[in-house]
Amino acid sequence: MPARVIRRLAASDRPQLLAFLAAAPASSLFLAERAHRDPLGPGWSGAFEGDVLAGVAHLAHGEMVVRTEHPEVAVHAARGARVCSLFGPAEQVWACERALGLEARTAVLRSEEQLYALPLDQMHPVTNAAEVRTALSGDLPRLYALAGAYRAEVLGREPDDALTAGEKDGVDRRVRAGRSFIIERGDALVARCTFNARTPDAVQVGGVYVWPAHRNQGFARAVVAGALVRARDEGARRAVLFTANPAAARSYAALGFTRVGDVGIAVYR
Repeated sequence: MPARVIRRLAASDRPQLLAFLAAAPASSLFLAERAHRDPLGPGWSGAFEGDVLAGVAHLAHGEMVVRTEHPEVAVHAARGARVCSLFGPAEQVWACERALGLEARTAVLRSEEQLYALPLDQMHPVTNAAEVRTALSGDLPRLYALAGAYRAEVLGREPDDALTAGEKDGVDRRVRAGRSFIIERGDALVARCTFNARTPDAVQVGGVYVWPAHRNQGFARAVVAGALVRARDEGARRAVLFTANPAAARSYAALGFTRVGDVGIAVYR
């Protein structure tokens, strides 16, 4: 058996990296988008069995994403840098967390969530999906308020805490990129979803939120369906998402999503 080598990835590794990620597309969208978009180098580490890539980890701005059965790849990618979050296939995330010495660190979120996938040509129709529109810059004040409420529910922050500059920038970037989608009732924004990762042929849905007063009326399903119709029209062939919410899982199953695995998410203080 060839000796395993852990090393930094270089530009010449990109074709093999993309092929490696394409072998497990549902759990690799964050990494695949970064691999298409970013230069390889610092922050990118791979495990090689001989000349064959067998695992990868990437760290940027404290956010580590892994797809590796070899936790030492995560240690190599971190190289002493602070890791603020971990994401990837569930068992791999927890193994990397232990290797990084993070299991005792206080986490604002440590969750194992169900991963779902959908070929977009098999999506079930939703009648009110046509009500969805792409968010615009004029929607930003309402989107900031919604982002604060979402953060409070998911991360346990106080609802009245102001968004940080970085959090506002994240909302702004998704709007500028055409990755934020909303449903309105009159002047009220009632539902939102985003694409938190995208490659030429796939999108990953995230940030699905419906204001409490408008829940159980099909808005979550509708906003996701409307966003995916747009992605399909733009050439995407498949979609993925993850959730730990049973009601949300039922909504996604009604669109045609099927469970394909589990992901681990850890966000540290």
